[in-house]
Amino acid sequence: MSISKLVILGGEKEFNERKFCGQLNFPEWEDYIASMRGIFEREYYTNNGPLVRELERKLSYFHNTKNIITVTNKSIAFLIALEVLNIKSKIIISPFSELDLTLSILRAGAKPVYCDINYKTLHIDECLLSDFNKEDFSAIIALNSFGDCANINKINNWAIKANKTILWDSSKSNGSKFNNKILGANGSLEIFSMDSGNIINCFDGAYITTNDDHLAEKMRNIRSSYGVQKVIKVDRTVNGRLSEFQAAIALSTLKNFENYKCRNQEQRKIYLENLKNIIGIKMQKTYSCSNTNNQDLIIRIDEKEFGLKKNIFIDLLKMENVFTKNPLKDFEFIKKKLIKNNNLTDLRNTNLLTQEILQLPIGSSVNKFDIERICLLIRNIQLNSEVIRRKYYNY
Repeated sequence: MSISKLVILGGEKEFNERKFCGQLNFPEWEDYIASMRGIFEREYYTNNGPLVRELERKLSYFHNTKNIITVTNKSIAFLIALEVLNIKSKIIISPFSELDLTLSILRAGAKPVYCDINYKTLHIDECLLSDFNKEDFSAIIALNSFGDCANINKINNWAIKANKTILWDSSKSNGSKFNNKILGANGSLEIFSMDSGNIINCFDGAYITTNDDHLAEKMRNIRSSYGVQKVIKVDRTVNGRLSEFQAAIALSTLKNFENYKCRNQEQRKIYLENLKNIIGIKMQKTYSCSNTNNQDLIIRIDEKEFGLKKNIFIDLLKMENVFTKNPLKDFEFIKKKLIKNNNLTDLRNTNLLTQEILQLPIGSSVNKFDIERICLLIRNIQLNSEVIRRKYYNY
């Protein structure tokens, strides 16, 4: 590729088809047809159907956890969790938490309070949690982000010592391991997403894991009367049932989990090899995770070394049909539009990282050759950053 091919300099798009972030895994066509045919033959579409029950059994085995409660989306999962734990006051969360968690907290009548992240690991800085000991808060929703893990033991131990409820948002870390133990049994409960960007997905869905039988039964009663094993009085209920169609997709992607994880690992190696000598670009490593699902690939951009701001770099790749993702986009929106008079401006590391990190495509939308071309695009952008910068502001 020559620099003349860059769209900003009058060339054609590098890719005819858009390359997106996210796993975007879809079942084999034959499996999909067979699953859909079975659903229509049974004429059973929702309300704790056979595929939903099978999915919950298999996820229980996968996570080595007693109870799995599947729900229609992640926002519903958070609302059920907050309701069942009766959390109504301040809650510590990570700046990398997504918008649906913040909205769910506000909807539940509680208030999110952000703990700054460790600049190196991108997880909540457990050393800063002691600053919250005097705060009037009741819980922490700790985040395992990007397929990686936070320092789960230290955060759990702090919560126990501080006598605070802890639950884990492992939305993007399905199948990842901490100390060689698969996630799913941490805190009072743990939440996993099954949206289209995740390695296990049903286009949009989620599930809650817990070893607490009483909590599990309360969540089943809140979710709906279908699937309840024991009737328990609850103050609120929600229509949060997973459909048979969603369960069919989830079962297929769960079956192929190891294949997807290996594919992600190979793609990550290709990125590492091709990005390692590009000035101003570094790939984010995993730190506390003993075995990651590799579903998200994060890079850091040093503006001074690379020669361009992150937002310009994102625009340049978008011109070439490479769609990156800003992991702190939701935080930036919350900071500007949603929450005022909070501690958002005090988050030094988070505010620094808003200018540095972004996510590159990994998963089913790219192959080995696509990744090599993306890396070559990045290399040529950096090598010609000065002329591109002048051109960009007149584009």
